[in-house]
Amino acid sequence: MITDQCKIYAILEERITRKKYDGGYEKAFNQLQIEHSNEIGNIELSISSTCCEPEREFKFEQSAVNETINHHLSHAKLAYRTSLFNSALVVIIDGGGNVLEPMSNDNWWEHKREQHSYYSLSNNILEFIGHDFSEPMAYGLGEFWRGITYFTGFNSSTYAAKVMELSSMGDPIVCETPYYIENGKLHTNIEYTQNKLYPIASYLQDQGINEYLEGPCSKLGDKIKLSAWAQIILEQAIIEKLKYLKSITGHSNLCLGGGVFLNCKLVGRILQTKMFKNVHVSFAPSDKGQCIGNALYAAEKQGLINKDLRITSPFIGSNKIITTENIRRYLDGRNTYLFKENINLESLAEVINVGTIVGIFENQSEFGARALGNRSIVASPFLKVNKEKLNKLKGRELYTPVAPSISTAFINKYFLDATPSPYMERVYFKNNLDKLNVEFSAALHQDGSARVQTIDGKIENSFLNKFIHYCDGGMLLNTSFNGKGHPIVELPEDAIAKFFDLELDAMYMNGHFIWKKSAMIDSVIAETSHENWLFFFRPDRSIDDETFKNEIMKCINLTNVMDIDLRERFSLYDNYINWLEEGRKVTTIRFIPNGLSIPIKQILPLIRTRNFKQDSMDFESNNIKVLGFGIKKFYDLNLIDAKRDGFNKTSQLKTMLRRIYPKMTEDSYVSINFIEQV
Repeated sequence: MITDQCKIYAILEERITRKKYDGGYEKAFNQLQIEHSNEIGNIELSISSTCCEPEREFKFEQSAVNETINHHLSHAKLAYRTSLFNSALVVIIDGGGNVLEPMSNDNWWEHKREQHSYYSLSNNILEFIGHDFSEPMAYGLGEFWRGITYFTGFNSSTYAAKVMELSSMGDPIVCETPYYIENGKLHTNIEYTQNKLYPIASYLQDQGINEYLEGPCSKLGDKIKLSAWAQIILEQAIIEKLKYLKSITGHSNLCLGGGVFLNCKLVGRILQTKMFKNVHVSFAPSDKGQCIGNALYAAEKQGLINKDLRITSPFIGSNKIITTENIRRYLDGRNTYLFKENINLESLAEVINVGTIVGIFENQSEFGARALGNRSIVASPFLKVNKEKLNKLKGRELYTPVAPSISTAFINKYFLDATPSPYMERVYFKNNLDKLNVEFSAALHQDGSARVQTIDGKIENSFLNKFIHYCDGGMLLNTSFNGKGHPIVELPEDAIAKFFDLELDAMYMNGHFIWKKSAMIDSVIAETSHENWLFFFRPDRSIDDETFKNEIMKCINLTNVMDIDLRERFSLYDNYINWLEEGRKVTTIRFIPNGLSIPIKQILPLIRTRNFKQDSMDFESNNIKVLGFGIKKFYDLNLIDAKRDGFNKTSQLKTMLRRIYPKMTEDSYVSINFIEQV
């Protein structure tokens, strides 16, 4: 949707219905109307596009006028309007667009149709150049990739990205290419049939390769070999065609659209040829982006936008805000979770740096198939285990690569010949490929490549613009905020539901922070958020080292206490040990009159007790690890302190402490120890 003020809004239907690949528009349109009721009045013109049939007008009841646009032209509009070029070669390749002639039956593949379309953009005027594979029964490269996806054992073309991932994991089969150029046009030796497996199997048999005749493949090794071969075929064919198109147009800029160009290895390979000065892929090159291409065409016809207008941000989705009160309502009864308003970004970054997996929900959502920071799950790339953690969390194969988001200030430190890649649309290879065992290996695929998102601070409404610089090395692992088989979260209530469903460690939501109680997370937040601590210490290695001793002296000087109790063990009431095991309790608070109770080392015995008297100590239950401790005055204890200790109210915590320590006063110092069982 484009308003009279040239503001652009777009939401995918699946994001609102929560049904992946859901069609239609009703729920998404209703959500936009709710959020932008002051901007959306009468719909003056509706433009629709179709696929696998001739252009056909769709009647949008809310619109005064309904028209249609050609499928590939819609792709082309989005491809160049999201670039900064006023002249470029525009290439659209997918599994099929509109049928180009009247249909004598419903079998669209038996008619002339779009598969590859080429345009020249000169001074912002788009001119059609020609097609490849438009004849009936033609097997274009989109069809080829669909076929290889089924042939390698995936039961839907929606798994096309899996083939690209597998292609980086081994060597290809040895087989001639089925695609070639003749008189400037691409041709193939593969014959099209509606049997999804036959075209590939038949071609391989013609080449004397008979071991895959029964397809689809079931062995991982075979999947890898065929995927690697298919990737090479795709890259070679498109690069040869691009050479020809460049020779007849002279363009130095290239815009790419259509689902085939979701293949970021292909885009990276095109960049490596250095054939074009600039290469651009939009944030929604597949059919998901048709709605934006259609709206751009409508705005052109209405005279709302001129030929120079460009879309420079993918953050054009829902901006529904959730209130603090609503967040608290969702957390009611969940004793193992904590909530903090207005956490600072330094604290958030440090939480991630120590290994926490965090969901991000911020401002307007990004449009398209890839999470770009506002609806993301993020983690540190410098902890190798995080790749496996994220893939298990998402229900994916463990070999699945996880993309890094990187500040442009650091990109060339990590990757070769890297140029801006704001939408994760291209693959780069790391520097020094002979040394793959690098510190950020969680961000790399097996061949040393990564699908990179660069952050330059220029894209409007991007959360990562302001956050990436706080992160170690200016880099994050970034995957979409969703579970297996579900679309990316769009609305705040979806994000909270998915946060609990995925059992994420923590979530950042429009400045607020929700987290599962953890001694590590809590100690980091306590230290970096300056929660009225007189003193806070979080050891990196061991409590009993020189740094610790210096901090103890600092603490003594600040408090003027007379006595220091170097604690050699912790005793906990039976019920509190249960809270610790349930994740409800992550701290234990200690007091001695006119003194401080300090752990002497990081690992200490845990003693189970039936009540609070010394003679009731029962037996050594386990060991606990002290991940940090701080000093506060009793009157500074607050709700966060209470919930960390397992209580629901500050008054409950203080009542219990007074019961345990009758000599405690409002001015007494207490030590708060962040603990976990080991």
